[in-house]
Amino acid sequence: MVGCSLATLVMLAITAGVRFITVTNDYRIMFGEDNPQLLAFDALENTYSVSNGALIAVAPRDGSVFTREALGAVEELTEAAWRAPYSSRVNSLINYTHSEALDDDLIVAPLVDERRDAHENGQSVKGSVHKFYVHEHEKQKKV
Repeated sequence: MVGCSLATLVMLAITAGVRFITVTNDYRIMFGEDNPQLLAFDALENTYSVSNGALIAVAPRDGSVFTREALGAVEELTEAAWRAPYSSRVNSLINYTHSEALDDDLIVAPLVDERRDAHENGQSVKGSVHKFYVHEHEKQKKV
């Protein structure tokens, strides 16, 4: 009986610290603050993967961004954003691509074709983007 109560007391003493056990996915705890590999990795991250983003939104007065004037403004803003100091990536309707699979082919094309060509051919840019998404939605309904 004494052995059983002693075992219970030992078990309680050992398990008292269980609440302080934690699990972390932070790899930095495995290295000292002055570890040369960790310092080099931090320098690499600071140079190439810092996420300092800016959002520039365009809201045309007529409510549609798919007009010659609005797309022209977006194109100018996109070009200006590329010229901004330390700019490494610019996402825009003008340079955004969409992918489409047709049988065994993967087609990657600009989301918005050249705005001048689309309007000169009598094709609305909004119509071509809308047609793409409606076509995709129709295909998903049939499956």
